[in-house]
Amino acid sequence: MGEAGPQRIALISIHPRHADAILDGTKHVELRRVPFASDTTHAILYATAPVSAVVGWFRVRSIEADTITGIWDRFGRVSGISRREHRAYFAGARQASAIRIAEAHRLLRSQPLVSIDGVQRPPQSYQYVDPEAAQRVLVAASVMAGAFGPQAQHERPDLGAAGVSPRVARSPRGHAETVTA
Repeated sequence: MGEAGPQRIALISIHPRHADAILDGTKHVELRRVPFASDTTHAILYATAPVSAVVGWFRVRSIEADTITGIWDRFGRVSGISRREHRAYFAGARQASAIRIAEAHRLLRSQPLVSIDGVQRPPQSYQYVDPEAAQRVLVAASVMAGAFGPQAQHERPDLGAAGVSPRVARSPRGHAETVTA
């Protein structure tokens, strides 16, 4: 962990289309009806069916709350959804939130949800997870993918709030993909 360590890590359930857009760098905000706590520093992405696995994570740049229209006006172009989808998602809500993504990292090997200690089923929207449990999963995904050399068991990803220092590989599409979490 970094010096300060993460404040909170959210595990979010997300449609695979949106997870891919975040991890490919084309979706810069994740919209939610219920905002994360203000001290949330990272989010782990659980892609729902048919993927049903932890596929990556991102560092939270900021969490913005506004009216539904205000969020669309500010973030619609980078939300990865249409205006129609935005209206349908927020129908009946009083306010909207946008989780701005600082940097996203795709795991080279997806992980089953139960690999995160204390998590037995996907959250309806999101839940907070223990930072150490999250870190173990992300390290395991990297080690199993052969991302480290012989000292792989001894290295740990830095999920510190001051910044994340992953090792990165390039995907066939040229996007950065996390080798270490």
